Amino acid sequence: LLPTLNYDRVAFAGAYHGWGFHEDGAASGLRAARHLGAGWPAELVAPEAVTV
Repeated sequence: LLPTLNYDRVAFAGAYHGWGFHEDGAASGLRAARHLGAGWPAELVAPEAVTV
């Protein structure tokens, strides 16, 4: 429900958008940042990293 409330300047994120694990919170935060136009610096992404 909360992701449907995302707008141009508001994005909801948290572990509750998955199974409740801290990895779910990190992935949710990254999706929220991307929704707001931010990204993850390419130099921090390892080639073998899994995409979110």
